[in-house]
Parts: sequence; C-alpha cells; structure tokens
Amino acid sequence: MYSFTNINDIRELAIYYQKHGMYPYYDEYLELYEEFNKGRKPKEPELFPIIEDMSYSAQEFATYWRNRFLNGTSIGGVYYTGEHIFYLNACQIQRVIYKDDGIFKDTTKHRKKVGIRDAGFPDFWDEDYKYFTGCHVARWGTKRQRNEFGQPLETRVEAYHRIYHDIDLGLVIDEENLSGGLNHLYLKPRGVGFSWKLGNYNNYNINLLPQSNNFVVADSKEYLGDKDGIMSKFMQLRDFTQGKVWFLRKNYHKNSPTDNAFATGFKQSVGGTEIITGFGSAVTGTIVDGDTDKLRGKRGNISYEEFGSFPKVDVLWQKSIPSVNEYGVVYGQMRGGGTGGGTGEGYEALERMFYDPHTYDIIKYKNPFEEAYRGKGCAMFTPAFINITFKDKNGNSLKEAAKEELDFEREEKKNAPDPTVYINFCAEKPYQPNEAFNAAGNNRLPIDLAKQQLSYLTMTNRDREICRYGDFFLDENGIKFKVDPMMKPYEAYPVKPGDKEGCIVLLKPPFRINGLVPDNLYAISVDPYSDEEAPDSVSIGSFVVEENVNTFTQSLGGMEVCWYDGRPEGFEGQDRFCRRLFYTAEYYNAKIIIENNQKGSLVHYAKTHKDSLGRPLTDYLHEQLGLGYDPRLATKAKMRREYGIHMDEKRKLQGLKDYQEYLLIPRGKRTNDDGTVSNLLNIHFCYNRGLLQEIISFNGGNADRISCRIVKMFTIKEYEENNKKIQTRYDDYDEFFDQMLYQ
Repeated sequence: MYSFTNINDIRELAIYYQKHGMYPYYDEYLELYEEFNKGRKPKEPELFPIIEDMSYSAQEFATYWRNRFLNGTSIGGVYYTGEHIFYLNACQIQRVIYKDDGIFKDTTKHRKKVGIRDAGFPDFWDEDYKYFTGCHVARWGTKRQRNEFGQPLETRVEAYHRIYHDIDLGLVIDEENLSGGLNHLYLKPRGVGFSWKLGNYNNYNINLLPQSNNFVVADSKEYLGDKDGIMSKFMQLRDFTQGKVWFLRKNYHKNSPTDNAFATGFKQSVGGTEIITGFGSAVTGTIVDGDTDKLRGKRGNISYEEFGSFPKVDVLWQKSIPSVNEYGVVYGQMRGGGTGGGTGEGYEALERMFYDPHTYDIIKYKNPFEEAYRGKGCAMFTPAFINITFKDKNGNSLKEAAKEELDFEREEKKNAPDPTVYINFCAEKPYQPNEAFNAAGNNRLPIDLAKQQLSYLTMTNRDREICRYGDFFLDENGIKFKVDPMMKPYEAYPVKPGDKEGCIVLLKPPFRINGLVPDNLYAISVDPYSDEEAPDSVSIGSFVVEENVNTFTQSLGGMEVCWYDGRPEGFEGQDRFCRRLFYTAEYYNAKIIIENNQKGSLVHYAKTHKDSLGRPLTDYLHEQLGLGYDPRLATKAKMRREYGIHMDEKRKLQGLKDYQEYLLIPRGKRTNDDGTVSNLLNIHFCYNRGLLQEIISFNGGNADRISCRIVKMFTIKEYEENNKKIQTRYDDYDEFFDQMLYQ
C-alpha cells in the first residue's frame, strides 16, 4: 500500500488547536458571542454569531475548512475524503496514550507497554484511510471527468485509477462496485476505534449536511446509551465540535441525551403553528430489541453498533434498505461493523453478509486471505496484525512487528489449560476472516488449529505414512483389508464433479482378545446420501469408525480408527458404498448408527444381504438412539424410527457444539524442537484432509464429513450414558501418544 508521509498537512487544524488550546480566530468569535448574549436569561437559547459579521480573514478561514470538510482535498497527490479530514481535525476521542515502554517479558522484546486513556485528536492511520475512502466510494462512487455537455470522459474504473493511482484500498475494481449507492460493512479486530468512527459519521452529518436524518441503531441499551455505548461517543464528539469548532456551531431545538434525540434548527410559531427552520439535521438513537420491523418507515442514514449483537441483523438490514433507497434512488447509506469472537445468531448473520456483500448492497472488497473465497468478494476486513499500536510516525502500519508480537501471544494462549482460550483469542484478533467467526454460534469449530494440522499433513505427509489406503474384501476366512496403491482417499472440498470413488482409510486395526473383537468397543456413524440424487450432486457419503473410551486398548479409545468418504458412481455405486460400510462393521464388530433423515439404500441393502457368517446385516444396524440423557433432545414416541438418529435443527446445533469440544479434548503433551511443551488435542490426531478442509470452510451449509461427526457425537454420548463407570484420564497416559505414530 502507498506509504503516507504527509499526514501533518491534513491534521493542520488539530495541530494548531493542540499548540494554542483553541482554533484560529476563536478569540474574535468569543468576543462576538459575549456581545450577542449580553442580558440573556438562563432559560433562553444561546445566540451564535453570524460568520459574516467576523473579519474577512476569519470568514476565509471558516469557508476554507468547511469546504475541506464537505468536499475533501488532495494533498501530495493523495485524495482525502472530507469526513476523514473532519475526523482528524474537529473531533476528539478517548484514546490510549503511551507513557512508557513498559515491562519486558524478556530482555529483547514482547514488552507490556504502560499508558493511559485520555481525550485527544485521532492519529492518522493508513487503515483508517482505507475505511473512510471505502465508505466514500460506496456512497458516491468514483467521480468521473466530464466534457462541456456533461458526458463522462472516462469509465468508473479509469476514474478510480486516476484518483487513487498507487493506493490499494482493497476494493473489487469493476464498474458496478465503483458506481456508488452502496452500503459499508466492516469486520474488524478489537481496538481499531470503530465506534468512534460511527460516532464521527453522525457528528459529521449533523454539523455539515443540512436536512440530513441519521439513525444510530443498537439491539440493546447496553450498546446504545450506556457509558460506553455509541450515543455516548457521539455526544462526546458533538460536544467538542459544538464547544470548540466555532465555525460549525449549531442551534439545537432538540437536545435530549435521555431520549437519544438531537436536532439542529429553530422552533418558530407561524400563524399559530410551530415549525422548524434552520439547518434541520438530526441524529436519533434507536433500540430495536430483536424487532426486525423497528426501522420501517425511517428515512435517512443508518449506523449499526455492535453488529453481531443483533439476533437477525441480516433480516433487519434487508428490511432497512428502503430507508436509504427509494425506487433505485439512493439518498442515504447504512454502515455497520462487527468484532470477531462473539456468539449467537447475529454472528451467523454477520458471516452470511460478510461473504455475500452483493445481496445486501454492500461494497465489495477483495479477499486475499482465504483461498476458498478468493475472487468472490467480501466486506471490509482488517487483520489483527494491522493495528493502531504498530504504526510509524506517519501512520503506516508495521505489519511484521505486529504479527511477531501477536504470534508470540498466540503461542502463549495455545498452551492454556482451557483450549477455548486460544480459539477466542484468535477470533477477537483474527488474521483471516473465518477466524473471526470461529467462536460464533454454529461455527465454533477450531479453524486455526485445523489449518495448522492440514498444513502439517501437507508438508510432512505424515498421514500418508501412518494410514493405510485400500478396501475390504471377502474370502473364505472372512473380511480382510487389502492395501491398494491405486486407490486414493476422496479429500476434495468443496465436492467437485469427477471421480468420487474414494477408498477405505485405516489408521488402526481392531483390537482383539483371543482373536475376537469385543462387542461395543467400536461404533460406526454414517451420513448417507440418497440414491435419488443426481450423480453430480455436491453430496457424498461419509462414515467413520470410533474406538470407544475403554480401559484395555493401548490408546484407551476416544479416537477415529477408520473412515470412508466418497460417492461411488455407476449402476452399482450405492451397493459399493453399502458393501464397504457393512464389511467395515463386520471387520470391527461394530454397530452402525445412521442419520435416518436420508437413509438412501442402507436399510434395504441390510434387509436383503447377509454377512460372511450368514447373519442378516440388520444385526449391525443400531436401533434408534433414545438420547434419554438430555430431555431437550430425547426421542419422542412420535419420532420413533427403526434405526439410527433423526436430525432436527436443535440436535444439529448441539452435535456441532459437542464436536467442537471433542476436537479440543487434551490427549497428551508434545515437546517441540525449541524445547517448549505443547498440548496435544484430538484435532492433532485428525488425519482426514477432507474433514480438516470442511472444518476450515464450514459455514453451516453442506458438509457431509462434519454431519457424520455430528452423528458420532450422539453415538458417543449414548455409549457414555450406558457405560458411566468407564472413566479415562488421558493426561495419565502420555506415553502412547509420544510414539512415532502421533508425533
């Protein structure tokens, strides 16, 4: 990105105020103010001087800065929006001021700085430039040069390159995205001052845009009017502008902090009717409290505070589009922002909107952070290693230094006794957008840990060394497993057209006592596919063998030992899937729990085939799970089915939560090359690359491998309920997990 070196030029007014304690010509203004208000009674409104009554130089000064604030300016070949210049010169925010280098964690780096929070003008920061300019382009588009007849001489893209030539705003550069009339959404880490920027937006509008209606929206009072709410920030900004920036002072006919209502202008009585005259701009705070219809009928600019706190913010946003757009004429803008690390419906909605900006009339940014979304566009995102602490004196971000510090903190959090500490830290200070949603509602899977594990497997091929790939077959001695070098596991995600045959992946053969596999030691969970779906469907079949927690195998159970993912094609494709499943069940002496929403041909196959000893395959199908351990999820009489488990939305959400906890179960410790010790979790023993990719990209949609694991969670819970006396402390058995197989 462009390296900014001229920031003092755009902070000229703020620097003057800091040096002199006032703006230029403030003394002259005060003299007039005192003269105007001589003899004013306490309840009478203030009378503000008319700028035209001041000296010519004061009038010039006021006109110059108001024009800058309204139209922006170009300095050193760089265009700055008026709103950004206003933010830097006419607003004071609460910010952290560093007083000391602080206490070092070691002798060279990773220091804890000492500072205080105090009011002051915002520092320039290159990411703020990206934000303010992105909002401006979203609202107004790129301004094209025109000929004498008003016809454009260039495209929007050409105008963009002319105005912002060597500055990378991160926007998608196409005509539609640069045409204006769009809204703005910002996914951010903590500590970038977004609430102050929203407060500034409303302070700017009420002071500089006549007849503008502005609504500041929060879901609850906590985020709107409390001490740290958005309206308290707006009032601090407004009070400073009103009290100190003399050439922008306004009369307020409505000034009610308790009602969160502010409006400029005069009340006058004309013919017995009270009318409002004057500047006529307003800011109103609104609490929606989950009511998605609360903004109906409101017209004007809308600011959403703490986006993720709204339970159905995507619905609220869509219903509010008519508030800024009437029959294709856009007369306002919506802005919102959310911080990673939250939970609940709001964050699920925020995720949907972030990755689908076009549907919500949001300006699109490029997504260089995630391969799966590259080229599709997203809302604005700031990685945590671009932050206001690590920047040079000119406001340029020091990304490498910031990332080094954050990497160090991440390593510390990673070894915390509670694994969710690390997940939540990464969600609040994300490097990639999907990390921000990692701790949110349905999507609380350990994305970052999955990425690390997938990267480890890709670089080392450890899974290829310790897993065996092939198929089961039947001979005169029963079911056998045969390695087949020609067979490959199906690991693609998302599912793509082509060969999806896949193969059996065997990590660990069954444990035997006197040549026999004990009953109930293994269980198979299945997410089948329907044989009525087209062969090119994005759905595949998935099953996994779980070794149940026990006291006699070397690993003590609680781990996946065999799996299959795929969708065999052809006339006998379903039969091949079913044959693999039941061969696996016989090989491991395991019961099969199917998701019975879509059984496909499994039950029919079981009823029409026998195993190698002539027993009906239905013996391997587990009766429907009762789930009596949880009354909220328990199977009701009217839900009775012959086999497996029926999945409704409540069970899916619970199963996903249980799977997240399962992946984070500690399994031992590992000594790293640098001598440090790391916790080993279940996810570190996941050797299924396709499953890891699903975890990384999971957004609540189609994910068959994860669906299979959700079934597995209920299988495990049911088994634990029936075997409560079996208890295992994994941290007492580190020796097994220190073997080469698990390093």
